[in-house]
Amino acid sequence: MANYFDKYKWIFDYSDTLNQSSYHYKEEWEAYRLMLFDKMYGMFGFNKNNELILTLKGLPEENIELIKASKSVTQGYYMNKEHWFSIKVEENEFSHEEIEKFIKFSYELIKEKLPKKKKELL
Repeated sequence: MANYFDKYKWIFDYSDTLNQSSYHYKEEWEAYRLMLFDKMYGMFGFNKNNELILTLKGLPEENIELIKASKSVTQGYYMNKEHWFSIKVEENEFSHEEIEKFIKFSYELIKEKLPKKKKELL
């Protein structure tokens, strides 16, 4: 992991606790992707302002409320703006536990959409 990600290793450690979850660095994006099998449920990298962000999937109506309530949350960077949101990692008001809940929820949303054969592997 690049040095700037070391400080946030707890995000990767948490994702490792989720069944069949993995992460890898995507060179073209200069970001890590959190994956469930071949489906992405999170992206950890930089936005165009060079801010470290964690992008996760959420429910559209909840994403809107989260964005309204927090200065550190925006629409999903480089993702579908309705279904994804981004958290500025270095300047946000969330605890590790709250961010872990967001990660788990994103994972669960992706898990729901998996084909039956992959669900059976979980």
